[in-house]
Amino acid sequence: MTTKLVYPTYLKHFQCIGGSCEDSCCIGWAVDIDRLTYRQYFRTKDLSMREMFKTYVYKNKDSYSENVDYGKVRLEASMRCPFLDTDHYCEIYRTLGESYLSNVCTSYPRVTNAIDDFYEISLYVSCPEAARLILLNPDGICFQESIQPLNKHILGSIVDTRLEEYQQSPIQYFKEIRSKCIQLIQNRKYALPERLVILGIFLEGLDEQSEISQNAMLSYLNTFNPDAYPTIASDFTGLPLQINLFQKWIENLNVLTDIESEKFVAFTHIVQDSFMLNGPCDIKKKASLYEESMTKYMNPFMEEHGYIFENDLVNLMFRNVFPFSATHCMFDGYMMLIIHFLWIRFYLAGVFKHNKEASPEEAVLLIQVLAKTLDHHNTFLDDLFHELKDNEFDHMEFVKALL
Repeated sequence: MTTKLVYPTYLKHFQCIGGSCEDSCCIGWAVDIDRLTYRQYFRTKDLSMREMFKTYVYKNKDSYSENVDYGKVRLEASMRCPFLDTDHYCEIYRTLGESYLSNVCTSYPRVTNAIDDFYEISLYVSCPEAARLILLNPDGICFQESIQPLNKHILGSIVDTRLEEYQQSPIQYFKEIRSKCIQLIQNRKYALPERLVILGIFLEGLDEQSEISQNAMLSYLNTFNPDAYPTIASDFTGLPLQINLFQKWIENLNVLTDIESEKFVAFTHIVQDSFMLNGPCDIKKKASLYEESMTKYMNPFMEEHGYIFENDLVNLMFRNVFPFSATHCMFDGYMMLIIHFLWIRFYLAGVFKHNKEASPEEAVLLIQVLAKTLDHHNTFLDDLFHELKDNEFDHMEFVKALL
């Protein structure tokens, strides 16, 4: 059955590299099995595979969807899938074929959202091959439509803007709003931090106008001019605030006890050492180290390779039905985007300082590792978002101090 698809053009070039991948998606994550695949496993005529399924696959008593996690794979102590062989290839795929892979295993790193009559498909940057494909394109991300079959998939979000409940809500104009947001982030007339500030001003105003009327919001949407806002000067006065925030956030993440990713733990140690986060020095000294790295490495790198961060943000916005990623309040979605960007920039500044050089390859690796650790964490980023809201930091003055 064919259907209408919308996707970034990079999707056409993606192909899983299997055992050649340097960071297997079969290590470190729970492996969910949908009901249909679960039943296939225990009906296979391959006796050796059936015995493996009896040993390692079990029914999930806490399942939330038969199409996703009806069953689970019992992982090894190393968090490695037992069906991953010594060459990092899947025994199920190799022995029984692709049709025996679960919905989760078949679809990752693809993300599928249903928006009105279209299915939108993109990729997670937590996959190394997808990260290179998405982030290293200096021309930016473009989108296209086509009609073709939709293979095995899991729906992430479902949005029908035509529903009666949305007729007086900004969600009715979700596609127009998101398109405008992506245009603002891809506007290379401005430096990326300036684009992020302009985006925040736009969404803050859009929320305000939507409370007045739909017509007021539409007028604002159609007439918003980024050129009406002055250039934002580089300002390091907010660096102590960032140091305090990240020192606390890293502690709350319990990196050494709760995070399985050895790469993320290693990056965290580097960042802590670069800015003396565990040292006895005062906050001014830590902030000066951060400023040194921003001036010497991070800012010049962003001027030359800003497309890496732009592509990451655009991909995230498309994937997460931005700006309604967190709630129906558009500025909430914006705050989640800012948290994502700040983590990347802070960690990269620490890594670049440690390496005494900045490279696109290191940036892509770190973004991929952060995404695999943070974006797929059950609650951490949501907890940070609610912490900022509870402290009433969800406003543009706070964001400007951080950017």
